[in-house]
Amino acid sequence: MSEHNYHQMVIFLYNYLYSFDMILYTIYEGGRLNWQNFIRGLIVSTLIFGGVILFLTFATSPDDNQMAIWAYYFSVFFFVGGVASIIGFLFRKWWMHNEVLFSNVKVSMRQGFIFSSLICGMLLLSAMQLLTWWDAVIMLVCTILIELYFKTRN
Repeated sequence: MSEHNYHQMVIFLYNYLYSFDMILYTIYEGGRLNWQNFIRGLIVSTLIFGGVILFLTFATSPDDNQMAIWAYYFSVFFFVGGVASIIGFLFRKWWMHNEVLFSNVKVSMRQGFIFSSLICGMLLLSAMQLLTWWDAVIMLVCTILIELYFKTRN
């Protein structure tokens, strides 16, 4: 990776972290965090992580920098978790018509990030050429058991 590309990546990541800080500030509205602002912040941060994925895909090479690979997996984790959480929340809102929508957000976030850890685990194993179908099944069963643990704990 050339020196110029390295400086561009550092500047991009600095702006990214600054914008993430601003998102957290705007979500927190006057001491109250309501579910609409939480979902808006989740959508914006998911879009930002999607932008980071696109940037890392087109601007870096996996051969150049190991840090770019880990930043890619980090971004994929939060992007997939955000997308799964948003889809889960919208499905629960449509399906259940629950009046306590913030409880739907909590469950959707948990399930979205558990699903994201499953996907990223499979991606990492696949990148190392260690993923087989029975490993994927075992990981899926473990993910289901983790979710059942959280469901029965309450």
